[in-house]
Amino acid sequence: NDSSGNLRIGVAYGGISFRTDRFGNANHSLRGNALSAVDIPWHNFPLGDSSRSVSVFFRIDSTYPGGGRSLMSWGSNVIGGRFGLFTNDSMIGLEYVNGTVVTHYVPDTFWHNLIVTYSMASGGSAGVQLYIDGMPIVAPIINTPVGSFSTDTGSWHNIAGSLYYGPLYTDSWSGEIDDVAVWDRALTPCEALEIAYNGQVYSAGHIEGKDTVCPSESTLLSVVGGIGAGSWSVTNTAVATISIGGLLTGVSSGIDTVKYIVVNPCGSDTAIYRVRVLP
Repeated sequence: NDSSGNLRIGVAYGGISFRTDRFGNANHSLRGNALSAVDIPWHNFPLGDSSRSVSVFFRIDSTYPGGGRSLMSWGSNVIGGRFGLFTNDSMIGLEYVNGTVVTHYVPDTFWHNLIVTYSMASGGSAGVQLYIDGMPIVAPIINTPVGSFSTDTGSWHNIAGSLYYGPLYTDSWSGEIDDVAVWDRALTPCEALEIAYNGQVYSAGHIEGKDTVCPSESTLLSVVGGIGAGSWSVTNTAVATISIGGLLTGVSSGIDTVKYIVVNPCGSDTAIYRVRVLP
């Protein structure tokens, strides 16, 4: 089912079934058995050499079936004519018929996210960026580089397989697939990180602990629900001080504001906590 509102509904072929997704929801992920696939007969995937991004969450069967296994693919069977996300016994990334942009990969049975972005401005295989679980691959391995892509509608426009029809179901997926998405632009590194971490790449959470102390008395404050490393501070050091570990110490009577700030390249968040130093 297409949840984007664009009605790009898939048609199941072979032994497709449904399993628990990465959030624990029953029947919310696609289950391929290496003899199945889902065709997207009416699609608006980026064609030619236009910019694009594809994201797929996946989990491989406990016994990897070997060979190349397709997660998401569309195009034709000529070099540069297909844009396909795939894994094999030791690599993961993009394949475009006799050419790949990949990184080393050891199959396991956990949920993972693969994002492939392509910037037309950079051109061909040089414009491809891989993200594994939100982390960019700095130096991917490029086999048979191309200067541009020529992706067309072809006979591939599907999830969990290359050719989506039987009886062989070439390169079909064996395991689960969840939340496949396609964009007509190259995602930014922060967007890739947000997708892999379900929108949460930084959060200051909230502060808990005693909100009153006496002068020279200390109490330990803590952060609940924070994502990413942060720093502690107070607005008035004449009233209270706080250590890098969150140890609040009263100095003189008054009201002070404690801040816990999380900052990373994708943004920042601040948690605020009011404290009183008693006379």
